[in-house]
Amino acid sequence: MPSMPNQSRSLPIGIGRKRTAARPTQSAAAWIPFEIGAPLYFGPLDRVRNFQFLRALGRLAPGAEPAAVAAELDERYEDIDEQGVIPDEPFDAMSGLVLDINAQRNAKRQLQLFLAGSVLLALVAAANVSLFLLSRAPGRRHELGIRMSVGAPLRRLGRQLATEASLLIVAATALGLLAGFWLQSYLQGISFLEGARWQSASLLDWRVLAVIVSFLLLLTLLVSLAPVFGLKRLGIASSSRSVATRANLTQRIACSGQIAIAGTVAAAAIAFGWYLALLVTADHGYDTRDVHAVTMTQQPNFGPASGQDFTARFAERERRRQIIAGIPGIESVAFGTAAPGVTTGTLIARIPRPIPPGDNVQFAAVAAGPQYFEMLDIDLIDGSFYEGDEGNAMIVNEAAARLIWGRADVVGETLPLSIGGTGGSEMIGVVADIAHEHPDVEVPPRVYVPIMPFFGGEVVFVRSPSSSAEIRAATQSLIDSGDLDFTIRDVQRLSERVATFLAADRARSLLTIVSAIVVLVVAGSGFYGTQRFLVSAGRREYAIRSSIGAGPRALGRLVLGRGLVLSLPGLVLGGLLAFIVTAWLRDDFVSREVSPGVVTVSVVAALFALILAASLGPSRQARRTEPAPLLREE
Repeated sequence: MPSMPNQSRSLPIGIGRKRTAARPTQSAAAWIPFEIGAPLYFGPLDRVRNFQFLRALGRLAPGAEPAAVAAELDERYEDIDEQGVIPDEPFDAMSGLVLDINAQRNAKRQLQLFLAGSVLLALVAAANVSLFLLSRAPGRRHELGIRMSVGAPLRRLGRQLATEASLLIVAATALGLLAGFWLQSYLQGISFLEGARWQSASLLDWRVLAVIVSFLLLLTLLVSLAPVFGLKRLGIASSSRSVATRANLTQRIACSGQIAIAGTVAAAAIAFGWYLALLVTADHGYDTRDVHAVTMTQQPNFGPASGQDFTARFAERERRRQIIAGIPGIESVAFGTAAPGVTTGTLIARIPRPIPPGDNVQFAAVAAGPQYFEMLDIDLIDGSFYEGDEGNAMIVNEAAARLIWGRADVVGETLPLSIGGTGGSEMIGVVADIAHEHPDVEVPPRVYVPIMPFFGGEVVFVRSPSSSAEIRAATQSLIDSGDLDFTIRDVQRLSERVATFLAADRARSLLTIVSAIVVLVVAGSGFYGTQRFLVSAGRREYAIRSSIGAGPRALGRLVLGRGLVLSLPGLVLGGLLAFIVTAWLRDDFVSREVSPGVVTVSVVAALFALILAASLGPSRQARRTEPAPLLREE
């Protein structure tokens, strides 16, 4: 690793491989040199000097960015060819000393997304309260007009309205702080922020309170703008002579802003919901229904699985399988070291590529017993599954077949690897690619071998309608009686383990959908308040129109038409932002199957329905206008 410039005022930086960041479970009690510590755990140093979990620490030169450091390392080491290093795997760098670069960056991005949604919600709420205060102007016109007529300056009336707005904001902030205590604990335990290192910050911390107070002052200013600017239009004489009232610039900006923000948040909610629906309903190539994973903590130590030892291990595993299969309620039993939702052993192998010769290829090897593929219902593309203790037989997934031979029909091909004998191993089958992690993670090249060498920690996969607790109790009774010789670590439904892959997507979608619903309701309320204000302020116009023959339906259509005209800029801007947000989310958060065009059309349709719904009440108010009493008013 090249040395980094040591500048006294530069920031610390962590460097590692993007998919190989270590995830320690506890803090270190002491630090020792790698050359001394590695042999204590892993044997001779020459076997472990290229372990992938090693990371480097350095200091950024003034003006340098972590991305530039990673790019320079990628260029400098693009031709590296050493055992244990994934070829073409890019370097990664991040400012600060963090335990897990990927987890830290993911948590930061998620919090930024959540913060952006919170700010948008606050802006909509501020505009809504401002419009609400402004909508009360017709009812308070005489009060404020009399105050002005007896000498009250606009500054004093402005302070009055600002004080009223401040009281509303302070009361709402107090309620928000109470909800914030719950939200803080919820966010720290939410699935898509798992792995982040949380500081022990409190809502009562002075830094948090400073941000809240600053935001409070900003919201108070925004809320007070519309009523204060509307003071100049007040007056007893002018107000009594007014016939029609149109939305002023402040109202138009507030309404358009609310609708545009609502469209932005609604687009994110639809995109996340669509993506989650795709994940939940997709066929991921395996079936985990009624499959339980029994993981173990203590088994006999195994040496190389070769020759007679290989046959003995097969016989011992088959004995265990038959004993467990005899438990009432268990339909079938299989063994393996990795499956969707659980991994206990993976061997990284690196061999020269057969075609074209000379290049090295790297893939993962996992153990899979004869019943493994049928248990998980993995599709066989070509060839056949294991039938017994074929020590020199292997099954590959499509990714491995295409990586090594450049095609999928590789049955009969050989690799210079041997798990249970001498010589090479023959490919007897090709199976479909299945993800052992999140469904959107690229499936790596994988080879399935009958038994993993140097490893005895296999997982027992059990298909049974019984509960995991019942299976654990029945298996433990066999252990206690001496029929089985391992210790159970955990028994869990495989479907529950797989469900954790989508936990982050579920939480993210839920938060976004709830936020979108709140924003839509608040924006609809604000638009309703503006429409109601305009109808109340222009009641003389509706009275005159009614007196010259305009019917209730005509008045109602007039209000609806003016509402659509008022909302048109917000609809256009909201649709544009919806398209931009959806296209941006497709880069990091949702799949490419989510169409920005479809999301945009859905958002515009939802906003149009919201505007119509918010205009129905004011429309009914205009339709019930009685001309005679209003025309007699002075």
